[in-house]
Parts: sequence; C-alpha cells; structure tokens
Amino acid sequence: MFGLGNRSTANLSPQPGTTIIVTTSVDYGSTNAPSVGGGITAESNNLTLEPPACPIVGVDGGASPAIVFTESNSTGVTSICACQNQTEWDPASASCVSNCGQGNQACCGGANGTCFGGLVCTNGVCGGCGGLGQPCCESVAGNTCNPNLTCADLICHANSSNCAGCRTELSACLERCRSGDAACQCECHNAQSSCFKENTCGVSEAFMNCSNP
Repeated sequence: MFGLGNRSTANLSPQPGTTIIVTTSVDYGSTNAPSVGGGITAESNNLTLEPPACPIVGVDGGASPAIVFTESNSTGVTSICACQNQTEWDPASASCVSNCGQGNQACCGGANGTCFGGLVCTNGVCGGCGGLGQPCCESVAGNTCNPNLTCADLICHANSSNCAGCRTELSACLERCRSGDAACQCECHNAQSSCFKENTCGVSEAFMNCSNP
C-alpha cells in the first residue's frame, strides 16, 4: 500500500496504532514458494516493514504461492513470521513449527537434550517415530505425529484428504519394506491418490514395488 503517485505517501491512521499484514500472491504456473526479495518505488507509506518477510507454498487447485509480511507504525510489533526459539517458519503450513525435539529433528538443547512425544535423544537426534513416513509415536494421549502430520494406520502422513484412499495399502507396503530390503520403497496403485506420486505423503517418485524388489 503506497501513495497514489508522484512520490506521494499513503498515511495510515491512527499513528501510532496501525499494523497491517500483507499477503502478495504470485500466479506463475507453480505451487512452489516464491523467493523473498526486494524492490524500489518512489511512493511510500508511513509504516515500517517488520522483518522477516516469508514465503508460502501454493495449493494445487487452490491458493497461489505467496509472500507474507508485516508493516506497522507501532512499537513492539513483530513480523507475523518471526518465530520463537526452537521454532522456524514452515512455508507449507504458513506457520511456525518446531525445529527440534520431533522425529528426525535435532534434540532441543544440544546433543544430550530433550525430545517430545516419547522420542529418545540419540547422538543429538530425536529418532524412532513421528516423522513423515515413520511409525506414529505412542503416548498416553494416543498415537501422535510431528506437527502438520496425521497418524493413520499407525504411519505418519501429510495432512491431505487426497491421500486417504491409499493409506491402508501404503502402510502394509511400508511394513513389508521394513522387514525386507532396506532400499525398497513402496508404490501406491490407487490412481486417485495422486498426492503420493507428487511426493507429498512421504513416498519417493522413484518407485520400487515391494512385491518385486
């Protein structure tokens, strides 16, 4: 939001007391998150950009990829994507998620730190369950997965309704893989579950059929 032209300034009120969150969508034929860059214009406003600006991944058939940022003329305002300690911005969920303590992540607090969901810190890494394609973590509250993942058939999957029709077959296939060839990866044969083929549910595009490794 800038002045109308001729190097003018858009004055937003009250001042102080105005904060805006801007989402700029980009339609360029891909759902990949755009790079966050910069630009110059002679027009301006009376707000200050609160860094950082952050990318957002698009959705097939839905929202376009975008960049989100915060501008304000108030004190103490932080960017919508300025994450707290032990979290980081996740372009896929457009939110701050844990960057330690979850499955396959570093232990919180260093090599001898802590993990969540019943995971064990081994050599500085929280392992065993909770990650994409891993078994769900067992806890008092029930089977759980890392944030933005769903436990289905005791396997952690991406949160996508398109995957539901293939989860049972995939889970059985993963169990065969674990008991056999470590290099084997599973193929989902349900044509309607295209999300698996797009590598959004933890399955590689380089498929190997577990029944014929």
